[in-house]
Amino acid sequence: MAVVGLSYFETWVRKTVGARVTEVHPKIQAAYVAWGETLTGHFVTEPTDGTRTMGINYPRDWSELEKFFYWSDNFPCEEQTTPEQKQQGHETAEAFIAQFCDLWFPGPLEVIGRHILLTFLPPGCRRRQQL
Repeated sequence: MAVVGLSYFETWVRKTVGARVTEVHPKIQAAYVAWGETLTGHFVTEPTDGTRTMGINYPRDWSELEKFFYWSDNFPCEEQTTPEQKQQGHETAEAFIAQFCDLWFPGPLEVIGRHILLTFLPPGCRRRQQL
């Protein structure tokens, strides 16, 4: 899901900020799909079930990638996690945000960095991580 999110992120930012052109050029779309499939091809399953590449299930074109991005953002993960896992996810997300803000928005500007980062996170991610 993270690789799909990275592939779709440029379009997500364009739509979030209300850019006039929200569609990525078709050649770039094809490149994102090929990049994601190649990257996930390096991931393999556990040896117990016969080492298969994860690239076989990657979306084959831009429309599949876009549909999968929105499906995964709306997937109800909360129903399948324990309260401890939810708390760990929240703490990890907060630590990531704090590190980002410390690095790029020092001192009193950290609050601005936090809001910028939260602006560009998809709603499902903010909901799952309780941000």
